Amino acid sequence: MAKRATSLWQTFVSYIQLLFIWLPLPINAAGVPTLKEMMVRANSRELIGSADSANEGTVLKQQLDLRTIYHPGELLETVPGLVVTQHSGEGKANQYFLRGFNLDHGTDLQITVDGMLVNQRSHGHGQGWADTNFIIPELISSIQYLKEPYYAKQARQDAAIKRKIQFADTTSQVMRSAKSEKKPEIDKVSEKSVIKLKEIIVRGKERATRLVGETQSASQGFIGQEQIKNRPLLRVGEVVEFIPGMIATQHSGDGKANQYFLRGFNLDHGTDFATFVDGVPINLPSHAHGQGYMDLNGLIPELIDNVQYGKGPYYADQGDFSSAGHAKITTFNSLPQGFAKFTGGSFGFYRGAVANSNRIGDGHLLYAGDVNAYDGPWVLAQNALKFNGMIKYSLDQGNWGISVGVNAYHADWRATNQIPLFAVNEGLINRFGNVDPTDNGKTRRYTLNGTWWQKEKSYQREATFYLAKYDFDLFSNFSGFINSASQNIMLAGGVVPSDQVNQTESRIYFGGKIEQTLFNKVAGFDMQNTLGIQVRNDLNHVLLNNSNRGVVYNNVSNDQVTVTSIGLYLQNQTYWLPKLKTIVGLRGDIFNFGVHAFTIPQNSGNKIDALVSPKLSIVLGPWHDSEIYLNFGEGYHSNDARGVNATVVNTNQQSNNNWAPQLGATGLVRSKGAEVGFRTEAIKGLKSTLAFWYLQSASELVFSGDTGTTETSGASTRYGIEWANFYKPFSWLTLDADFSFTHARYDQAQPNQASDPANQAYGFHIPNAVGRTINTGATLNLPHNIFATLRLRHFGNVTVDTNNPVAPYNTTIVNFSTGYEVRKFKLQFDILNLFNARAYDIGYYYGYQTSPTSIAKDGIVFHPTEPRMFRTSLVYHF
Repeated sequence: MAKRATSLWQTFVSYIQLLFIWLPLPINAAGVPTLKEMMVRANSRELIGSADSANEGTVLKQQLDLRTIYHPGELLETVPGLVVTQHSGEGKANQYFLRGFNLDHGTDLQITVDGMLVNQRSHGHGQGWADTNFIIPELISSIQYLKEPYYAKQARQDAAIKRKIQFADTTSQVMRSAKSEKKPEIDKVSEKSVIKLKEIIVRGKERATRLVGETQSASQGFIGQEQIKNRPLLRVGEVVEFIPGMIATQHSGDGKANQYFLRGFNLDHGTDFATFVDGVPINLPSHAHGQGYMDLNGLIPELIDNVQYGKGPYYADQGDFSSAGHAKITTFNSLPQGFAKFTGGSFGFYRGAVANSNRIGDGHLLYAGDVNAYDGPWVLAQNALKFNGMIKYSLDQGNWGISVGVNAYHADWRATNQIPLFAVNEGLINRFGNVDPTDNGKTRRYTLNGTWWQKEKSYQREATFYLAKYDFDLFSNFSGFINSASQNIMLAGGVVPSDQVNQTESRIYFGGKIEQTLFNKVAGFDMQNTLGIQVRNDLNHVLLNNSNRGVVYNNVSNDQVTVTSIGLYLQNQTYWLPKLKTIVGLRGDIFNFGVHAFTIPQNSGNKIDALVSPKLSIVLGPWHDSEIYLNFGEGYHSNDARGVNATVVNTNQQSNNNWAPQLGATGLVRSKGAEVGFRTEAIKGLKSTLAFWYLQSASELVFSGDTGTTETSGASTRYGIEWANFYKPFSWLTLDADFSFTHARYDQAQPNQASDPANQAYGFHIPNAVGRTINTGATLNLPHNIFATLRLRHFGNVTVDTNNPVAPYNTTIVNFSTGYEVRKFKLQFDILNLFNARAYDIGYYYGYQTSPTSIAKDGIVFHPTEPRMFRTSLVYHF
């Protein structure tokens, strides 16, 4: 059987290699909206070093738009000293006055529009007649003026002034495909006496972007930097909370990956939610701390261009860890201007960030650095210190482009982990205290990634690659002394060790994606056909140790893990009728799970697992700027390679001779989902979606307080409703309100995590499933560059164990931010947890023992929300 499986694997790989010898290289899956960008011109009148006289100047569109005019010709009055009047009918040329001249209808005033001379010689009404009534004011991009006869190029009618009107390139004022055309060049107003206008690219990828007619589900969307930049964030990982219904919390130190919640899942540190940054997968299979570990601390929020997200297993290009949803985070290729930012705040919070970009050849080089220190409100200062660095070169040639990036991330911290509620109530420890002051961690990550894309009328192609080096070392104690005491473990000198574990790994992972989409017509129907392949290989040396006060005293497992995966997907998008399209997908994945177990050789092995996942989306509409979506699909998550290959388990981690047989876990765990959705933009300024969804998983991954890791459990079923709203009634006011309600249960009763036999029971509740989320806020952009944001963040009806032994908990936090921008400076003031709420960031239910001699008790074990804190940021743009 093993030989047959190996042969199957080799045949599959050979087939894929042969296929791609003949297949042209590829880009984005059909059905994913083409993102837009807009080009605008900066408001700049700096002429020092370029003007030939003090009476030379340029007036840009920004100033022209602020003028109230009676005649089009009055726009000339933006030229200092020039007066424009009328002595007759509206259709006649104006009268002009400047420097003591009555210029009549244009004598001694030369006017050109896009290089065309307006003045007419020997005119029937007057010499030099200059009629500007034909001009459409809204299309003027600039007015350049010169006074007096000092300029050699001006041969006639220049005694007083030359006025040159430059019309705007209208193609730069409309939304265009980001990869379909060459960017229009800046209007050439390049005489020595005229300023050079700056080019700024403003991308339209944000929640306000029109999505009717673009997406394949109601739960798919986009977030842009416009939403991110002024929202107060306690932690970097909270950027995922821009996704409606998603919550990010923390149960440990700030250097550790967040806890994530979505659609009734406790995603732990990322299982069942796939995240990519510039094409690099962040989720880590067979991670030392938990399957699918997803650490977003390496992000610099100011450099996020957009976040594209989708929920459910309906997308053919999404594979492992994407059953609940996925997010594709894209960073900027270039910045409109560099910035330096410093933030200081309560409890020893300091952050400095610097970023800039320069044009090199035809491309842009972006570079940035970020350093962050934070002690927190904890009795034990966490001494968190994080460094981020990024360099990215990108080239956009209109119909093709490339980008190459290098990223580095370092983090060191001391951790205050979750603590038992009974110890706080009894006064044994402070609410912000700890049981084990030696918990700590460190992370190192370095990535190299690149993307090549090409787009033509009949096809688009994309190829991405990545290479990453990752190191992780974590000391955690989640249960005090309960395991050591129950197993009568004692170290030299009669010391009873704590339950602290040390999880460490050193990993290299690499891979890539090749994708091609063909745009064609078959049997009279417009189609987009996408074929793609994804390959990934993880090489990981991972250890689990027992430790006491930060010192390792016993090795539990020492494994060399190799996880190799190949995913092949096909997707067809067909427009059957003007208001009916389908997106049909088929995805096949094959995994090889390899383990070389040094501590427990019996658990060495090599297993192969594969599955096929069909997808179907039906989109009806639009009618009155509204669409209806029907979505069906299957997905999966992989299990830890160590669990897949396990044949025995050590029942006493302190010795190596207490073996018990163990059945290995399934390599790939299937999920099935469906959704009915509605999206409307019928009301001006309002974008609203409503989704009813269902998701069934063949196996759960839940947190274990004994080991501090995730473990497999029974099958589950979830269903719920999500309602997301984004409303911009006025240019200065933005409102958003997202609501989600979820019902999550095991299909069969599962045991709880109680340590006391009297409390052990079975139940259908899924621990840490969030039943309700609300995320709402208002943002004001007021005159004089004043802004303010008020946000409410709520998650509730959270069960803590299978038999629901205590009432579900609720957490509500309100954050506030305000600021002011003037010239090149921005000042921002944040208040986090405005009303100083005392709640849980996360809560569990299991047994805890606070000392070697105390009594173990079952109950709530929680990590508190951080108290009210203040942060002030100063940003300088250059």
